[in-house]
Amino acid sequence: MTVYVAEINGRAIAALGAETKSAAEEWFRGEEFCSDLSSLEDEDNQPLWDGKLEIHVRQAVNEEAEEWQKSYAKALLEKEIDEHDEWLVFLIPVIDVTDEEGDEDEH
Repeated sequence: MTVYVAEINGRAIAALGAETKSAAEEWFRGEEFCSDLSSLEDEDNQPLWDGKLEIHVRQAVNEEAEEWQKSYAKALLEKEIDEHDEWLVFLIPVIDVTDEEGDEDEH
């Protein structure tokens, strides 16, 4: 499995493990992820995505892949997921604006 990153306007947003780049592109451009991007803001209260900019998908650099691997391993160990589940890691701090308490999301 290879780790891919969704990048918007030159900023790495999230990492996902996928078998192929096309599978990662399909997931990152899918309705669920795009909907999530529309309801999340960065720590400066700026939306992660305006719904118009291209979501560029590329292979993760070592640091990004290591961050994903560490989070994925922890999720497996804590039985949050099994090895066949998809696992997404946000590479920047995000705030769910639909969450009334404004808690930051980890994944």
